[in-house]
Amino acid sequence: MRASPDAPSTAGLSRRRRHAKQRSSKGLELRPKESFDGLTRLAARLLRVPVVLISVLDGKQHRIQSSAGLSERWAAKKEIPLSHSFCQHVIGSGEALVVEDARRHPLLRGNPAIAEMQWIAYAGIPLRARGERVIGTLCAIDHLPREWAQEEIETLENLAAVAAPLLLETERAAEMARRSRREALLRKSEEQFRALIENAWDVIHLQNADGTIRYISPSVERVLGYTPAEMIGRRGAELVHPDDVEEATSAFETDIQHPGSDRNMELRLRHKDGSWRRVDIRGKIISDPSGAPVAVVHTHDVTERRRAEETRSRLAAIIESANEAIIGETLEGVITSWNPGAERMYGYSADEIVGKAISLIVPDDHPDELPAILERARSGERVDTYETVRVAKDGTRLTVALTVSPIFGAEGDVIGASAIARDITETKRTQEALRRKTLYLELLQGIAVAANQARAAGEAMQTCVDRVCAYTGW
Repeated sequence: MRASPDAPSTAGLSRRRRHAKQRSSKGLELRPKESFDGLTRLAARLLRVPVVLISVLDGKQHRIQSSAGLSERWAAKKEIPLSHSFCQHVIGSGEALVVEDARRHPLLRGNPAIAEMQWIAYAGIPLRARGERVIGTLCAIDHLPREWAQEEIETLENLAAVAAPLLLETERAAEMARRSRREALLRKSEEQFRALIENAWDVIHLQNADGTIRYISPSVERVLGYTPAEMIGRRGAELVHPDDVEEATSAFETDIQHPGSDRNMELRLRHKDGSWRRVDIRGKIISDPSGAPVAVVHTHDVTERRRAEETRSRLAAIIESANEAIIGETLEGVITSWNPGAERMYGYSADEIVGKAISLIVPDDHPDELPAILERARSGERVDTYETVRVAKDGTRLTVALTVSPIFGAEGDVIGASAIARDITETKRTQEALRRKTLYLELLQGIAVAANQARAAGEAMQTCVDRVCAYTGW
């Protein structure tokens, strides 16, 4: 098929190409979408074909830069799957592909576009960047078999020469836009990361292979008392406790030789005021942009936690070794802890009584005592030592000196009560025996005095009887 007599000549196309290059070289602002659409419409009119595409192969997709005559379904998507693409063969080979009937062509006869889009005749020209790199295609497609004329191929080549620099500039602009977006996202990410590091509660620092600190977060001043400026350039090992320094130095020298390695350890570091802080350290070896190994170290201050743990351990040891019964209970009177002293005093093991009601050891003749104690504990009041009675597992009544204190939770609210009971049964018995002995001696002394002072034997006898009755309660 030949171009119609009224169609623009190839010479005119050459002039268009020169003018396009001149406009581009003068830096005039082009509107690529309009330029591409004008080219595809022009090609369709010149070659009298139903479909013209300017395409770019983008990963696994045949991306449409501009089209004329393409069905709405594919034009709206602006891309064609590789399974339907004829142009991939042009881009892959870097050579023009001219096909009279795709149904008989060895590369294209199995392509789904033949049946789905009625793509039969095809002529595709590679669009080249400066040099030889193929960046896309300009192709003409007919729905019927067609023998392409040499003049038509030349026309397509001239149009391709105009489209190539435009496509290159478009791709460059798109790449610049993508790069700008990536850089903006990277800057935002860096800003967020720096804000996170700068405001972190824990200390984060970077340590060079020679052990010197190249960066440290501002939180170091809160944890160790030093400003970042005082720390940068110093060797990290300078602050390590003498008893820990050998282990810390050996671990660092080993790990720095193995990028990707990480380690956890607990150390003591010297505070600026001379005190020692216990810290949990996690370090990981990475490579900086130059490839040099760098340790990223995260330091968490555990001093207060360790002190609290030591205090709890000491208290637990005291409770375990105490002779007194030390009992924890909820505000509802349910036993939550029961020390060995309580086991010895009351006869119940912790396993059999924890989870049961404290009323189990309160005698029935003291019905109001327990509710009153728990109410005072609930209000945060301490019940000072007082004497009361409790019942052991075997039914023995015990006289105890009892102190009850509220247990406060992390938020300062009362969550339970602790009771400390000391068995004073024997003490009370001893005191009672001593009291009775004293009274008996006083009785004898009184009888002797009365007998000596009596004027007659009968009077003396009556005085003695009265005093004995008073002593015995008769």
